Amino acid sequence: MGNTKSAVEEEYDMDELLELTYLTRKQIIILYDRFQRILREHQRPPHQPIPVELIAKEFESLQVNPFTDRLLEIFSTETSTDGVTDFIFEDLLDMASVLSPRATEAAKAAYAFKVYDFDGDNQLGREDLTELITRLTLEDISLHKLRKMTKGVSVIGESQLPLPQPNTTKERLRRLSQFRGSVIPNLVPKSRLSDDEIEDIVNKILEDCDLDKDGYISLQEFRHTLTKAPEFRESFSIRLWDD
Repeated sequence: MGNTKSAVEEEYDMDELLELTYLTRKQIIILYDRFQRILREHQRPPHQPIPVELIAKEFESLQVNPFTDRLLEIFSTETSTDGVTDFIFEDLLDMASVLSPRATEAAKAAYAFKVYDFDGDNQLGREDLTELITRLTLEDISLHKLRKMTKGVSVIGESQLPLPQPNTTKERLRRLSQFRGSVIPNLVPKSRLSDDEIEDIVNKILEDCDLDKDGYISLQEFRHTLTKAPEFRESFSIRLWDD
């Protein structure tokens, strides 16, 4: 008797998926089953793209990650006609692969740079670094507390309302609060640090990492900096299949 094929192997070439990702067969099967569960729970046809808010809602680690909105935006390859950012199964695989502890440091560095490049100008400037430090030092809001605070408030993922593309730090942080569980009226996450403390950290980062002193950190400078941070590879990892 031969081995029984999983549902994902009925649809995809497993050998190809293993070659193109840093994931194991078991991890791919788990992620496929989770994606299909979202489709079933929200009564969506097979293979239909899923709004990213539903992806964030499915994985608890994404609900509390300070960069969830950026991760979902960067790995998404689909946008619906009403402007909602969508995920297909391949997007989920790509994101899980890069966030896997098995991914190379080069792959993680390239995507981390995209995540931190909030204004999309292919370099990390003072505003990018300010938002980066702000997000890393957000006041702790546990998932349990988020749910308690937002009891009775509709979840973006359930209402499927299109979100405006944020173009300021304040707007992006408000959107982040939506990804961290539910829409929280009148709440903009705040850093535990003062503006002066954040500015001091940003100045220090630029002093250490901006090698050509042009006021920005390039991808090459970013990669060079990470060679001195052996903990980066693990810190930029999320085991979505265990979530």
